[in-house]
Amino acid sequence: MKVFNVELFTIEKAFKIAWENKQLNINKIWIFSNNQAAIKRLKNPSLKAGLYYVQSIKKWAKKFQDRAIQLQLEWVPGHMNIKGNELADKAAKKGTELQYVTPESYISLAFVKRKIRETGLANWNDIWTDSTAKGKHYSQFECKFKWKQAVKIVKK
Repeated sequence: MKVFNVELFTIEKAFKIAWENKQLNINKIWIFSNNQAAIKRLKNPSLKAGLYYVQSIKKWAKKFQDRAIQLQLEWVPGHMNIKGNELADKAAKKGTELQYVTPESYISLAFVKRKIRETGLANWNDIWTDSTAKGKHYSQFECKFKWKQAVKIVKK
């Protein structure tokens, strides 16, 4: 699991733990993360890395909203000897080394798209390298430039 996904995973788990341990008179919950990219990713839920966790976090946020509990997700600077943050960093790094499959294991859409692009480019490169024509077949099309050629001025 990539570190970025682990960061989103831990934010999602923090929401889950907060939900499971909420008390009746709680009206605001604070969650801290030292990963600005993960926090920014939650603000822009397009089809990119970590989409599974972003959607899950949004569902948890909706649950809190339905109970009129405010959520505050804040950035804290990393590697500044903030005890809880240092412990969380160690746990996140250890989580990237886990080999067993968890219910949260998945292949993200962004990963699949990247692999498709990489494979397509590699296949095209192989065909191009093996080709002797190198694009000569395009000469069958009448191609006229739609722009004017730039005039070069040479100073002596």
